[in-house]
Amino acid sequence: MVMLLKNVGLTCAILALCLSIYAVEVSVKDFGAKGNGVTDDRLSIQAAVDSVNKAGGGVVNFPEGVYVVSAPNKGEWEPQIKLYNNLKFQGVGMNKSVFKIADNQGAYDVIFCGKAISGFSMMDIGIDANGTSNPLFSEKDAVTTPYMHTLVYLPKAKDISIQRCRFTNLSGVWAVYGLGRSENFLIDDCIFDNIGGYTKNDWDHSCIRIDGYGPIIVSNNTLTSRLGAGSSGCRTAVELHGSNILFANNRISGFRYGINVCSGGDDKPVEPSVHQYYKNNTFTNVGSGFCLWGIDNKKFDDLVFENNVIIIDVNGWSKIWPDFSGIEIITYSDMTPPELFENLVIADNHITYRDANGGTSRSFGMKFDMGVFNHTNKTWTLNPNGKMKNVKILRNTISGAYWTGIYFSCIAENVEIADNTIIDPSMGGTEKDKEWQCAIKLSNSVKNMQVSNNKYYIHNSKGFKYAIYDGATNEGNCQIKGNSIIGTNSSKVTEYFAAPTSKGEKWKVNIK
Repeated sequence: MVMLLKNVGLTCAILALCLSIYAVEVSVKDFGAKGNGVTDDRLSIQAAVDSVNKAGGGVVNFPEGVYVVSAPNKGEWEPQIKLYNNLKFQGVGMNKSVFKIADNQGAYDVIFCGKAISGFSMMDIGIDANGTSNPLFSEKDAVTTPYMHTLVYLPKAKDISIQRCRFTNLSGVWAVYGLGRSENFLIDDCIFDNIGGYTKNDWDHSCIRIDGYGPIIVSNNTLTSRLGAGSSGCRTAVELHGSNILFANNRISGFRYGINVCSGGDDKPVEPSVHQYYKNNTFTNVGSGFCLWGIDNKKFDDLVFENNVIIIDVNGWSKIWPDFSGIEIITYSDMTPPELFENLVIADNHITYRDANGGTSRSFGMKFDMGVFNHTNKTWTLNPNGKMKNVKILRNTISGAYWTGIYFSCIAENVEIADNTIIDPSMGGTEKDKEWQCAIKLSNSVKNMQVSNNKYYIHNSKGFKYAIYDGATNEGNCQIKGNSIIGTNSSKVTEYFAAPTSKGEKWKVNIK
């Protein structure tokens, strides 16, 4: 991760240099584009792009105006406007130079596309997907080709820069999609707004999805849904696959998942997913902040989640989804469970349940659940290979989790849980759920786990009973020390440390 951070400034400088040297510069109006919000300018824009490409690369300028783009091409991933190498789209402002998808364009796949291109940038431009006139009606529409409604599709591209752009009124699946082994991909200071909410149905969605081995930098962007928490077609704001990722200073509001942190990619790489850094992001009105899961590759190494704010809106999302977590590892029934998370740091994050009375039994502050789904009997079992190793969970604040504050359901080795503040966990716990009515719950097996100097504040929790509930096998060298329970209702705590099964070696417990 240190190497990635040292190279971030260099990468941006290289992008700026590579994307500023062009053979020619033209105005799209020189090729007949009107920009009057009425005339279809698609062919004029393509003519300008083709002209620049023939000259070996260049800049296409878009003076102030609304450039209507039709979508007559209906084939699979068939673009309306084809992009090339060493091409720059330059506007005069994201609200002044605007592409607008024409009314009633139906089942188009892609607006702008360049396959395996290098050296493309888009700056100071807006794209209005005109979702009111071009809605998707169901998840089947959204995931069955050709019903994608993707705005910018850049498979296996490199040296890509999208800055100060706006993507608005999107009802489709992706605004920006970088498929395959993306390299040097920058999305910075952009706005994605009025997303989804055009029908009552929900479907899989990401404003940004990039697969690659980096550097991938997504920074200083704002992403908001049209109707806030519970908006249909707002499953995920951002989905990133691969390695060498920096996701920083973004603001996300009104999505089921703030970001999917994924291994693998659509090109099925064999490399582990390494060096991912998530810092200073703010998530509001979300169902979950960070969701970590695997596809083809099963290993993550060197992930950092630092100084993020996550505010979970239970009431808004419970109409569509049943479970909530600030930071979670999950497995899906149709995907390969991740098997190893190594060198993971989760520090200085703030996770708050906006409505602490809402949620379900699968709602946590942090959840690390590495199970396996049995398709035959539709049940979950612990993954014997699911492991977290060399993990630090430090100085986080978790407030109002419906059930447990921090939950481990995996093999955990070399784990430090220290200096965290957990406020009113188990707000929705009932007597029958007593093993979940705690600040920290463990299952499967643990080794070299240190739980130290954490503070548990109990004021309004309905069912809190235990500071720590241990249902795991202690494989050795596990200890609890320096923790404290504080609050007006702290007397409700039944036991400080509950270990009903007493599996493996005995914990060293020093109650403060």
